[in-house]
Amino acid sequence: MRVGTIGTSVITERMISALQQAGHPVVAVCSRSAAKGREFADRHGVKKAYSDLESMLQDPDIDTIYVASPNSLHYGQARRALKTGHDVICEKPFTSTREQAVDLFETAEKHGRRIFEAITTLYTPNYRLLKANLEKIGQPRVINCSFSQYSSRYQSYLDGQVTNVFDPAYDGGALRDLGVYNLHFVTGLYGMPDTMQMVTQRGYNGVDLDGTVILGWQDKHAVLTQAKNCSAPNCVLVEGEKGTLMVQSSPGRVQNLRFVPLKGDMIGKTEEDLSADIGIIQDENHMVYEVMEFARIMEENDESAYREAMAQTLRVMDILDTLDPRPGAEVCRQTA
Repeated sequence: MRVGTIGTSVITERMISALQQAGHPVVAVCSRSAAKGREFADRHGVKKAYSDLESMLQDPDIDTIYVASPNSLHYGQARRALKTGHDVICEKPFTSTREQAVDLFETAEKHGRRIFEAITTLYTPNYRLLKANLEKIGQPRVINCSFSQYSSRYQSYLDGQVTNVFDPAYDGGALRDLGVYNLHFVTGLYGMPDTMQMVTQRGYNGVDLDGTVILGWQDKHAVLTQAKNCSAPNCVLVEGEKGTLMVQSSPGRVQNLRFVPLKGDMIGKTEEDLSADIGIIQDENHMVYEVMEFARIMEENDESAYREAMAQTLRVMDILDTLDPRPGAEVCRQTA
């Protein structure tokens, strides 16, 4: 992959580092501000900086576009990149609606390209180890995921300054920023739920500042919490009749994976005596794992893995459409 990036946020910095670490050159960055783009490019050792997306899409040295713009812009920019012959890595949340997501996958197929949702959870080694060890807990019953992260922009929001992350017009809010990791974590394990509901605290402009999602299957349920107006130690608990798989980090990083068997006689024992580490120490930049997998899928033309990634994205978009609909989001009807 020879990559051009859209956006100059912290997540773009981490992606550039992950791409470079995995051996994929970042050829150019694109920012609406020419000065900001040039400074960002220089800081990360990238030679070219564009202030116009169309110009970057005409660069013959670029074959892949990474989209990390404000959420509501993902669809239009990703679609344009696909139509100009580029593969695309699109940050979460993938699009505003499921209909837009379907259109992007269809556009990619029509133009012989691939498009991936950048969702770190699914590609970390510890998430895959957790999936491989699910039988240890027996019949699963309750899954708890929490991802609370006090936003550095929250006080500004309270003061009346609405930035993209707190603006519904840009698909801001806790569910689409943080809760999407929770949704991918649990649906990646157990598929589409039978029931779903959400309670949330909304700000003065209608944005969801926090929320709790409850997903139900016939024999288990999940309680997912996301918040941008408070913070707490994040964790995941997958609880079953024979024990619990515990992740002592956010569901985006999946660090410190442990198995805790069902407690029996605890006299003279601590919980640490009964539990066991079953995870590995992952790379500090956990985004490198998704980069390596996307590259592998394209290099090996692994259609099965690509279709599963597509199906997983559509599952989460289905849930977002139900819990947090975006009726004003349009789909391009052009046939070209």
